Amino acid sequence: MSDQTADSFYQKRIPIYPRSVKGRFRNLKYAVLALAYGVYFLLPWVRWERPNAPNQAVIFDIPDRVFYVFGLTMHPQDMYWLAGILVIAAMLLFMVTGIAGRVFCGYFCFQTLWTDVFTSLEHWIQGERPARIRLDKAPWDAEKIIKKGLTWASWLLVAFATGLTFALYWGNAPTLFYQFFTAQAPFPAYATTFFLTATTFVMAGLAREQVCTYMCPYGRFQSAMFDTDTLIVSYDPVRGENRHKVSKELRDRQQRQAQGVGDCIDCGYCVQVCPTGIDIRNGLQYQCISCALCIDACDTIMDKMGWPRGLIRYTSDKELQGEKTKIIKPKTLGYAVILTAAILSLGWSIANRA
Repeated sequence: MSDQTADSFYQKRIPIYPRSVKGRFRNLKYAVLALAYGVYFLLPWVRWERPNAPNQAVIFDIPDRVFYVFGLTMHPQDMYWLAGILVIAAMLLFMVTGIAGRVFCGYFCFQTLWTDVFTSLEHWIQGERPARIRLDKAPWDAEKIIKKGLTWASWLLVAFATGLTFALYWGNAPTLFYQFFTAQAPFPAYATTFFLTATTFVMAGLAREQVCTYMCPYGRFQSAMFDTDTLIVSYDPVRGENRHKVSKELRDRQQRQAQGVGDCIDCGYCVQVCPTGIDIRNGLQYQCISCALCIDACDTIMDKMGWPRGLIRYTSDKELQGEKTKIIKPKTLGYAVILTAAILSLGWSIANRA
């Protein structure tokens, strides 16, 4: 196969160097990140007194075939509850997606949460976006080896902590933790830890946006749950086009409008902060994970210019066309009814177990 034919099927990865940004959505992502990491890493260490059972709040005891979740004890015959939990999770995801797009991807997805931390470590060690680009293009000297080595070491540390914490859910955490570092833990604990260490390092550190773009199926079928009322991250072309850089003659907003120039100054900040490397000004794309960092970037520029925010914002197709967005609609009500029924059924089953 010739190189030209291969290029028509495969595109070489274009490295993405997300730029840091401050704003309300970035702060919200930090809050969700702190909550998610706090729950994941601390939950195995929470104690829960039980007679004749491990004193751990959440533990999946495979040898005894019993799952303990706080005060709830699940045996193999109770596994049909898992089907109820999956139905609840699916309906909640569908309903939220129909209302607010891919906010799950932008704020709660494991890939997003771990990639966010890995990117922050890279930024802390290697510097801001221009510095990381220069470092990648530079020859392998002492500075590059040290910075790249520290970055990969920090990624491995987080990945290892992720894998080990997952293993701690399957045994008494203090005991298993001690056994792990004294070579007394069972082989599945080591296998699980090192497998998750490797996959976390690759997915969050090396693959990053490629997981969302090529591997995750959610972005492919999200359009089936979208409609003209769905709130998505959108660029307002009526207000933003015709784009033009800021100059002495075109700094005043009223003067720009009089000459038919839009509010977008074509600074590219919204593209530079995007973790998947898309340009939101080109319209909705399946790579967009609705993290809203481009909104923070654009709002920052608008604030500096003294212009109103909202050039990029959460909005719907109807609102962009001058119509009113409807949140309450038959599809949303249908999801809500099924979700409520699933929650009530699961709750009744747990409360009335034999």
